Amino acid sequence: MATPFGPSAFEKRVMTPGNRRFVRTALAILGLMALATATVWIVLFMFVRPARGDTVDARMFYVIDGDTLALAGERIRLLGIDAPETREARCERERERVAGYETKARVVDLLRFGRSVDIRRHGHDQYGRTLAHIVIDGRDLGEQLVREKLALAYRGAEAKPHEWPSGALVRKGRRTPPRKSA
Repeated sequence: MATPFGPSAFEKRVMTPGNRRFVRTALAILGLMALATATVWIVLFMFVRPARGDTVDARMFYVIDGDTLALAGERIRLLGIDAPETREARCERERERVAGYETKARVVDLLRFGRSVDIRRHGHDQYGRTLAHIVIDGRDLGEQLVREKLALAYRGAEAKPHEWPSGALVRKGRRTPPRKSA
């Protein structure tokens, strides 16, 4: 501690100009190390996708439509279901689009109120999307949507048309108008 008459003998001996430079350099190095560590953690949280079969926070999902979600830049297609489309380019009928928005809203609700969300990945489709089962609080999301009649169980590209809950028909991925009964 400095006295009214100047620095004490201890301060003269310990805090020499060389020691001050060393302390400043050491503090600068520690600050740079802390900054580098913080940068690495931020990059990990922003860009690293959860591993196969991970439990994730439901708030991290973005719902694209009833059977497609996004997580940290990864597009995930739900396995085992076919939900009505919501996008203009793929959806020609207004009734199907309305049903698509209803399904999307239900998926958002299920994710919002779920406590734990598990992703069980099973490869990729021809569009590069991850194929997966998403399990919310122990219940498969796709099966839940089928039970609630918001989606259909996916049967592959079949020639026989099937009817959406909204009334839109699908044949091999193309939308067709409903047939008139004779």
